[in-house]
Amino acid sequence: MSIIKICERDIINLFQITNQMIYAQDLTGDQDFYLENTKCILNQSEEEIREALNTYCDQNNCSLIEAASSLYVDQESRDLVKKEFFNLFKIGNCSLVIKIKPLDDKGRQRWIRVTFYIQTNKGVASKLLGLFEDVTEQKYEIISLEEATRRDLFTGLFNKTNAFKLINRKIETSLKSKKGAFAILDIDNFKHFNDFYGHDVGDLVLETVAKSLNSNISDTDIVGRFGGDEFIIFIENFENEEKLKKDLEKFLSYQVGMHEVKASIGISILNKDATTFNRLFKHADEALYVAKKSKEKIAFYDPNMR
Repeated sequence: MSIIKICERDIINLFQITNQMIYAQDLTGDQDFYLENTKCILNQSEEEIREALNTYCDQNNCSLIEAASSLYVDQESRDLVKKEFFNLFKIGNCSLVIKIKPLDDKGRQRWIRVTFYIQTNKGVASKLLGLFEDVTEQKYEIISLEEATRRDLFTGLFNKTNAFKLINRKIETSLKSKKGAFAILDIDNFKHFNDFYGHDVGDLVLETVAKSLNSNISDTDIVGRFGGDEFIIFIENFENEEKLKKDLEKFLSYQVGMHEVKASIGISILNKDATTFNRLFKHADEALYVAKKSKEKIAFYDPNMR
């Protein structure tokens, strides 16, 4: 029976097939380092990376890990790298997922899994070995799954639970320096559309309203489906109530096929009417009740409206 010997080149070829980058650094003597298969991770050759790292170290009088972190690691992940690398020499190994700077060919943020191992000789650290694997696709799959749990499956808007959480966070920041407004939108006679024209038309009404809200609300604001035919909106900042009213009036009327659909909106103002989400919701709901009976179909909360 023959014994198959695996040489260093065989291992390197294996990593090239799996798009993984190898790093090895001598921790004794001149502390030289070795890189293999770099382009799959950093889009640069070994020579380009070596030159960049050495130049940065010379100019900033820093270590290789500090240079690599500054040149190739996204700002958001640098503290994690620093912490894990410090613990590495205590524990002997570590594995972490970090953001890196070079974007992928789709212009997206990239993530890599980094695994380090300290090799010792008679109890003394002699070599640092590292393996770098691109996990961008896996990361985006996780993000997509997480995002799906935050969304209403039918409309794609934030679901009730997450809309509440996000609005509460907005309220905390808006209390200090910004104006904030909370609104409840209710589709008028929605039951009629479902009962008289069928659920297909009712679904189309919901989709149309949701699409309009999603397309016309700022990225800094929050819009979600509260349930049934009700939607909630939090506007983080606005010029004045007159301008706010005008901006929200675009959500009062929709053309869905041959059907004209109307909606009503109740609004409460942060700091003026309430300082908590529960109170804002309560006052907006009271304003909605008044709006549904008015010609304008939109109303601001007023303590005297009860």
